Amino acid sequence: MRAVVWCFVVVVALASVGCRRGSDPHTEVPRVDARRLRNLHHAASRALACPAAALQARQLTDRVWQVSGCGQVREFAIIGRGHGRYRSARWVAMQTIAERASYEMACPPQSLTIAAPIETERTVAGCGRSASYAVVCGEVDCAWVMSGRAGAWAEPTPAPVPAATAQVVVVVDPAPVAPEVDGALRRAIEAQRATILACGGGVGPLAVVARWGADGAVTVGLGAPHAGSAIEACARAALGAMQVTTGAPGELIHVVR
Repeated sequence: MRAVVWCFVVVVALASVGCRRGSDPHTEVPRVDARRLRNLHHAASRALACPAAALQARQLTDRVWQVSGCGQVREFAIIGRGHGRYRSARWVAMQTIAERASYEMACPPQSLTIAAPIETERTVAGCGRSASYAVVCGEVDCAWVMSGRAGAWAEPTPAPVPAATAQVVVVVDPAPVAPEVDGALRRAIEAQRATILACGGGVGPLAVVARWGADGAVTVGLGAPHAGSAIEACARAALGAMQVTTGAPGELIHVVR
């Protein structure tokens, strides 16, 4: 009897090891311990030009933290690289909501009014338009993603990012998506909005994650909690094959409501 029990324990242990080896380091949630919090303060101190001792950090999602100090506020995402449980994770400053909204709404930052109904959402108004944004994370990057809009949206060509704004954007891997690619993919996804929502029983939001390599072939999926589900398979079928011509890998997250 003891031999049988011992064999069962060994089998369970080996199975457990096998599962860990097969895990995806990009989708695992990193544990933010005291050391990683210190690293966050150091990264934020450099990004905000503010002494680390003057900064305060609070968690917004499993991967996104907000840091404030010296009259500034910035969100940071913890990004994993390589194999293992975020062994080489690092903090990356997210593009600010003002920068993102100014670009997408073709409206100067000083003309925007930003409100925070909850910690992970923002409402932005300006230049006759309004939009709602939510924090969304893909396998690699996290960003403020437009989840709804209202007002005088006439689908204009997005205005170029002002040089002063471009200087403060933190470039992450993958590189920022070209405006023409961003707009084309979002329009393609919105064209199938009703079908995608029907995949989820008519209930949103659903975060569509589009990724492509240097060959331009786009792979689509859904963010948590729908990744790997029948809803995701349905959404993929609705969107079909898509292609971009950037010549560089990229990722885009679009929330369908």
